[in-house]
Amino acid sequence: MKFRSLLAAALLFVSVGVFTASATPIAAFTGQTVTSSSRTELGRLSRNGVPQTWTAQEPYPGVVNPTTAYYYNTYTINYADLVPNNYIEVSFTDTNGANGVFLSAYANSFDPTNKALNWLGDAGASEYFSNSDAVTFQFSINYQTNVVFVVNTTGANGVGLNNPFDFFVSSYTDTNYDDTAVTGVVTPEPSTFIELGTGLLAIAGVARRRVMAA
Repeated sequence: MKFRSLLAAALLFVSVGVFTASATPIAAFTGQTVTSSSRTELGRLSRNGVPQTWTAQEPYPGVVNPTTAYYYNTYTINYADLVPNNYIEVSFTDTNGANGVFLSAYANSFDPTNKALNWLGDAGASEYFSNSDAVTFQFSINYQTNVVFVVNTTGANGVGLNNPFDFFVSSYTDTNYDDTAVTGVVTPEPSTFIELGTGLLAIAGVARRRVMAA
């Protein structure tokens, strides 16, 4: 009886273990700032070196060079695609590492004449300032809030145009990186099945010896 109970517990442990909890990937954007699809704004957000996070509020960075024209593109994610996870994490890569583009996030809409309005946060830096690694930032949204991402050039006279970039958006239910989405059963590789079988046999052997000793 003890042997059967131990074996059943081992199988239950394995069956639970093959379920995983991870981020819900919302969207992946790959593009470049090009004149044909970009709009212009006067001034741009300052890169204050402070990333927005769920637990530490980044101060609004303000605007630099308010009379200089910069190019920008916008990308929108609807609230329906974010439900029920309202804690958002973004990873942004300046693909050529040229310090030419910058990413920020806004709630529902972006007004280039009032960049403080609806601002949710940014990474505080372009990739170049982060040792050529992707920069990340986090923010949370309220009920029925769409998210508008703004990618802008960082230099005057068209510097940053045609600069490739990509960014990835994931969502969580809380600040512990929990995710309520069902991810399904992970299918182990053949070698994993072998290791799994060996482990179960070992557990069974120990249990049988204990039963015989009793």
